[in-house]
Amino acid sequence: MDLGVLKTEFGRAKVKKGYYTITSKKEGNYNKLLHRLIFEDFYKIKLPSHIIIHHEDRNKLNNEIWNLVPMTNSEHLKIHSRNEDNGMYGRKHRKNTLKLMSISQNNSTGFFRVNKITRNVKQGFVWAYMYYKKGEKHQTFISSVNLMKVKEKVIAKGLDWFVIDEDIAKSVCKEYGYDEGVLCFE
Repeated sequence: MDLGVLKTEFGRAKVKKGYYTITSKKEGNYNKLLHRLIFEDFYKIKLPSHIIIHHEDRNKLNNEIWNLVPMTNSEHLKIHSRNEDNGMYGRKHRKNTLKLMSISQNNSTGFFRVNKITRNVKQGFVWAYMYYKKGEKHQTFISSVNLMKVKEKVIAKGLDWFVIDEDIAKSVCKEYGYDEGVLCFE
């Protein structure tokens, strides 16, 4: 949908990345967000760069002054990470995406969400499956010194258990004396 060019007192604006952005250079507002300029002009202030403008009605093109609310980025993220404002609300990641997320978190065991934890452990290490419970901000752990016990607990809770890197998982099984067939592929 092409919304065309909008002529404003701040210069010509076009929709870029969902927001009206000034595209003309002669007014000195090139590449600035129109909603931010409107807010600053109305209140005769210059906002610090760490303050953003939130559209109260969630319509990024509605730049009426009553719809523009200044806030910090962390306040803004809290608003948009809740319920229907979260793009993943009511959806689940595909298995391939979960694998990529786990790999990007430096997983060294080859198993989804499982890490070998040595910090704050009295002796040696524990295997820990880390996940978020619905509605909670902090991670929950399922841990044990026995990787098979971790797998059993994870499956009993109905959580995902799968191999994200077969070679690493087989190597971990061999190093710690686990049956790779049971741990990796059942």
